[in-house]
Amino acid sequence: MVAGNNIVQTVASTLPVVFTDILVPCDRGFVRFREGTGNFTLSGWTPWEDMLYSCGCMCKAGNTALYDVNVKANIAIPTGGTAGEISLSLSLDGTVVPLSEMVVTPAAVEQYFNVSVDMPIDIWNGCCQSLSLVNTSTQDILVRSPLIAITRPDLDVTY
Repeated sequence: MVAGNNIVQTVASTLPVVFTDILVPCDRGFVRFREGTGNFTLSGWTPWEDMLYSCGCMCKAGNTALYDVNVKANIAIPTGGTAGEISLSLSLDGTVVPLSEMVVTPAAVEQYFNVSVDMPIDIWNGCCQSLSLVNTSTQDILVRSPLIAITRPDLDVTY
């Protein structure tokens, strides 16, 4: 799945970036998204989910669905804000994903910087988790042209 947004948006601290356009939909149901929101639901289904060992238990339940999440955006401090460090991060079920924080330090308001991250995200077999791109700054930020691409390399397909 690939989603984006061509409108400059002001994103308050701790809130998600909103995506308005689905550029490439997920036709298989592994990634669910409602346009105009910032939340993507990732399914933990794996091809091994239906395999049972002779004991009748789900012995392969420890397997995970592997997603590759690639994010790009332009961020700045809005007029009236304070010049300083600003950041975006991926969030999984409301918790910031370690190593996903993208930090820049504009010297002035409306000075845009391009940020990006490419992160592997594991979802437990049989579970679903909510993924979003959130403002982890202490102040509002401007976000222009955010783009998120979510793929499943473990199934060798793009959604």
